[in-house]
Amino acid sequence: MTLVRDEAGLVPVQTPVTVRLVSLQIGASKTMPFTERLDDYGQVTHLIAGNRPTATEQKQVLERIKPNDVVLASLYSDGSRFIEKVPLSAEVLGLLREIDGRAKLVLTVFGNPYSLKELDPFGTILEAYTRDEVAQDAAAQALFGANRITGRLPVTASAKSPYNAGLETTANFRMGYGSPESVDMDGELLTKHVDAIAADAMRQKATPGMVVLVARNGKIVFEKAYGRHTYSPRSQPVRVNDVYDLASVTKVAATTLCIMKLVDEGKIDINKPLGHYLSELAGSNKSPLIIRDVLAHRSGLHSWIPFYRYTLGANHKPSSQFYRTVQTGDFVVPVTDKLFMNKAQVDAVWQQIYDSPLPNVGRYRYSDLGFYLLAKLVDRVSGLTVDEYAARNFYYPMGLESLRYNPLRSIDRDRIPPTEIDNYFRMAAVQGYVHDMGAGMMGGVSGHAGLFGDAHDLAALFQMLLQEGSYGGRQYLSPATVKLFTTRYPGELRRGLGFDMKNLDDNRKLNVAEDASASTFGHLGFTGTAVWADPEEQLVYVFLSNRTYPSMENNKLAKMNTRVKAQAAAYEALAPISPAKPGVSRDDATARLGNRP
Repeated sequence: MTLVRDEAGLVPVQTPVTVRLVSLQIGASKTMPFTERLDDYGQVTHLIAGNRPTATEQKQVLERIKPNDVVLASLYSDGSRFIEKVPLSAEVLGLLREIDGRAKLVLTVFGNPYSLKELDPFGTILEAYTRDEVAQDAAAQALFGANRITGRLPVTASAKSPYNAGLETTANFRMGYGSPESVDMDGELLTKHVDAIAADAMRQKATPGMVVLVARNGKIVFEKAYGRHTYSPRSQPVRVNDVYDLASVTKVAATTLCIMKLVDEGKIDINKPLGHYLSELAGSNKSPLIIRDVLAHRSGLHSWIPFYRYTLGANHKPSSQFYRTVQTGDFVVPVTDKLFMNKAQVDAVWQQIYDSPLPNVGRYRYSDLGFYLLAKLVDRVSGLTVDEYAARNFYYPMGLESLRYNPLRSIDRDRIPPTEIDNYFRMAAVQGYVHDMGAGMMGGVSGHAGLFGDAHDLAALFQMLLQEGSYGGRQYLSPATVKLFTTRYPGELRRGLGFDMKNLDDNRKLNVAEDASASTFGHLGFTGTAVWADPEEQLVYVFLSNRTYPSMENNKLAKMNTRVKAQAAAYEALAPISPAKPGVSRDDATARLGNRP
């Protein structure tokens, strides 16, 4: 790759959600690997033009491009072997000049460098030399900063493209893509084992489908979808960019990140009690709870409260006292498409939390209630609800378009697998609305549940944490804060601050792969999700499923240990076996993979 010039400083391309990306493919009629890879870095509008676009075709392209769009135009050779000539007609050059006058234009040339002599009027050009698929993939990653650009022109093509021209870039630590072998992993072994684990889970009806992602050293090396959205053979096949209800992964991928940011900004002291910030807790047993203890599930709180049961009538269906089937008056809290709760009931939920006892003082007890309160803390201190604060400070600037609360506002329903056929509360199929009942009663936004996302965006978020708070050339969190929250709570066998960690209690079932390091951090989700990051192996693992469909009573996924087994497959594929584990042979590791409970 040679970045011939970049007069406007557009490379690496930034992808905050506020930037609109447009791909214009010229000289190739079918979708190319370059344009396919672009989709992994944000929402892209795809356009295609021929080598001699008519005036009407040019007008149609220009109508789709708006001021300040970033237009990634790719020019393809004619496919001639060795010569790789790029046809540049007057029509194409005229179209590119029109685009350059209204938007930010980045040209990528998939052909020989002599083509550059026609492109002197343009300020940002990446020369990729060939339309080979590997070159196309590498070019897309390089444009977004996942790979360095270091090449120099081997010829003089024009006055503005002289011999030895080329700007060098540094990788700005975005997620890249590569083969397992490029990061010392056995790809064949990894695929074989994960395929078998996924097939077994679906055969046993532990889940109708799933997405598994493995990344190492900042590169996604395995990303595969299995099964369908439901058990019906006619339902939507799972795609790698499907958006799943993350359930309790929300606790770390939203709420904990927000608390970390506010700690960085000096707006929250986690050694202070909740009552220092939340005046409504005055006089309650919640006021003296130390924020650090709440994050580590060490504050004595109840695990959860079935709030929804108090709103059911004698027939065990939603009471008309609290719900309507259409949005009207004070019935404005959407629980599903056809169920709206009276907003006064939100206050009733909070009062139940404030009045609840502390039955677990002095011991570890996993609690959703603490994260309801932490979300309120974010709201009170920042002035933004937890979904708004997370989006503005992390998801939008990082270009993570799928990480959303209430995803139906911006994401197509058919991209979201359903989570359950609810016959105990909502009396409907739950799809695109949060599965957790309490979060549903909060309008889909809570600290313990409510976030949806795809595997890539969740992996990118955890890659940022592995990179000590840095991603895409921007520092989102300080290294000290990342270390503080991902370090084990004193004396705790499983928890950091907000984050779950590898369980070191020999009397408890492992929550991660046996070969995962003790510093591994992440979280599990009730709907059948998991995300883990291992700093020692620089490994990120994401597992997404809707095991709760059609019923949350189906717990085969946990009983079969599917999430742990798939993660173990990634460790077993490490080549060679980590020197930190002397004497462990590949055969031994394989045996553990199959036998771990």
